[in-house]
Amino acid sequence: MNDVSPSTVILKPGAQQQAFDFDVTIVGAGPVGLALAGWLARRSVTRELKIALIDAREPEDSIADPRAIAVSHGSRMILEPLRWPADATAIQRIHVSQRGHFGRTLIDHGEHGLPALGYVLRYGSIVHGLAEAVHATPVHWFRSTSAAAPVEEEDGVTLPIETAGVTRRLRTRILVSAEGGLFGDQKAAKHRDRHAERHGGQRVSGGESALHAAQPVARIARVEPADDETAHAQLAARDGHDGHDGNDGRSEAPSGAAHHANHANPAHQQSTARRDKASSRDYGQTALVGTVSVSAPQPHVAWERFTPEGPIALLPMGGVRGADYALVWCCAPEEAARRAQLSDDEFLRELGEAFGGRMGRFTQIKGRASFPLGLNAVDTLVRGRVVAIGNAAQTLHPVAGQGLNLGLRDAHALVDALCAEGPTPLALATFAQRRALDRRMTIGATDTLARLFTVDFAPLAVLRGLALTALEFAPPVKTALARQMMFGQRR
Repeated sequence: MNDVSPSTVILKPGAQQQAFDFDVTIVGAGPVGLALAGWLARRSVTRELKIALIDAREPEDSIADPRAIAVSHGSRMILEPLRWPADATAIQRIHVSQRGHFGRTLIDHGEHGLPALGYVLRYGSIVHGLAEAVHATPVHWFRSTSAAAPVEEEDGVTLPIETAGVTRRLRTRILVSAEGGLFGDQKAAKHRDRHAERHGGQRVSGGESALHAAQPVARIARVEPADDETAHAQLAARDGHDGHDGNDGRSEAPSGAAHHANHANPAHQQSTARRDKASSRDYGQTALVGTVSVSAPQPHVAWERFTPEGPIALLPMGGVRGADYALVWCCAPEEAARRAQLSDDEFLRELGEAFGGRMGRFTQIKGRASFPLGLNAVDTLVRGRVVAIGNAAQTLHPVAGQGLNLGLRDAHALVDALCAEGPTPLALATFAQRRALDRRMTIGATDTLARLFTVDFAPLAVLRGLALTALEFAPPVKTALARQMMFGQRR
């Protein structure tokens, strides 16, 4: 790998640029961006492409991140050719129930003939493994580098970047935004953008959510219409239809030439952003997270416990006697703020009262933190030669643990499309079309669960109980649901 440190100069200011510096440029070196870079650099069809990876952080910062994340068995299957962390804890059974009401369902790995349904690991562990895999490739990694708004051109994209106060402009055939941050970061970014627009300012990104933030694709420079329309015409011709099916891959660009995003009229940017379809929902909940220990552990069992306040998830993380669990406790923001002020003992006592005694007492908690919960999902993944994947395309409620898994499937499908069509708008249009069904089903299911199981309404609790019980007596339905969560929809 060509490791680009802050002291390294790749393109001299004012120097004559080549036609393209890179074939594919990826902004965001989280798990999704790293996996995309690693897969592209290893596939026989794409390994000759020049690939750039840009991230505002140092890899060491991400590797030190102690947060727990859950990945499905399907995600493990596609990650293993790169690097799979040795400290992952298998989830072999998922127990779903609701506090104070009847109804529960069990999902067991044996029902599906799999070694596990999913795995729990530290965010830092998965980043470390993927970073090592990328280091062994020719990928150019720009560390501690922020990206500004891209400039769409007839045959490529120019991306201004800044490293240690020095600005460079990279030309790339395809630009991939793979960073998006948490819902709270995106909400704040959206507020800043609206404030800037009202005051005639420019929306220039850096650090978190460099290209997309709250409205990922809406913040991208507008697409040259000819590129976009040609790509969809080619796609329609190849697939034998007229292309006007309203699927996720269709982008409606305004007439006229592409313009410089940094210097566009703010009012025009604002009106343009309104035309970009996006789903956004604030669930009015905050997630309290940390690592807890219990007195009566049940190793390799994950728990999803729905309470009147919101869901509580406990994910096995191993530890001594398998007693450590990653906690995600969803509750009202005011309750989250109050609980943040509690001592550990007081916090654990309230957690025990909310969750129940299925695993004995909660004896310890480490790494307490919180973040707001919401949905941000764009309907249009592609604008000409710019594509959004992972959290740049969708940020989901953690109720079903689908955010990272959906992002990894995005990246894997994008690699397939680039292998088939090369770094072209046609490849991106193909990718968007093929991702439409999986995204629609996963985002819709997660949003439905988040709303259905977070409403404290007695008749609805009865319906939830009936639904959970019905799953136990309808194996085909339970199997279909489990396989959607593990593997998604692939075409």
